[in-house]
Amino acid sequence: MNQVRVPIVVEAAIAAEAARGDVPTARSGRTVRPLARTSVLDVGSGGGILAEALARVGATVTGLDASAENVAAASAHSVIDPDIAERVFYEKLLVEDLAAQLAGAVEGSVAEEPLSGAAARAPAGGFDVVVSSEVIEHVNSPAMFVAALAACLRPGGVLVMTTITRTALSYAGAIFAAEQLAGLVPPGTHDFAKFLRPDELSGLMVDAGLVPALPEPIAYNPITGRWSRGGGRVVMQYALSGTKPLQ
Repeated sequence: MNQVRVPIVVEAAIAAEAARGDVPTARSGRTVRPLARTSVLDVGSGGGILAEALARVGATVTGLDASAENVAAASAHSVIDPDIAERVFYEKLLVEDLAAQLAGAVEGSVAEEPLSGAAARAPAGGFDVVVSSEVIEHVNSPAMFVAALAACLRPGGVLVMTTITRTALSYAGAIFAAEQLAGLVPPGTHDFAKFLRPDELSGLMVDAGLVPALPEPIAYNPITGRWSRGGGRVVMQYALSGTKPLQ
């Protein structure tokens, strides 16, 4: 999935950077690592597959996950590659807790002890990019989740999410085929009622103070084993970004 996720994140980050007026004069020197000097928060980072890929294109990535086992596995894997070892960090922490810590720091209500972990690594004002891929369909309160993601963004920063829409085809693919027929994921991994249509996720972003872009369909071809972007109407999975206003 990184073959579509990484370009989507890179393009959204560059567009947000341009809108802020932060485009470096030496953009041509960043073709190999287009996210150099970009801070990224990856929420629901799992084993670090996306976090490591973003670090390889230059980003400094903080990965959050609710599972200590995932954090341990991702941390152990990241140190194998010296090229990214100093640019990717993982922590067992909920994004709602990080958002509260960052809000407290801004308001001056945090205890006298200095911030640590992800809160300490967050740039002043928040992260340039917040990413959450294939996570929101598993949370119990999507509105609170999106609000917390948005709270971790700097003004002018961008939130990039991927998820599964709620259609008959998404039920057939993500639940019937993947869980019940092929056994690719354990039964009960997905709850169809938690799938969000693009208009619903867009509304949650608006409620969180973001300006959403248009959704972009993404699709997996089981025959070729490749992911693709675009293709018209969203019928299965999609990416959606939302920008935090400068003011």
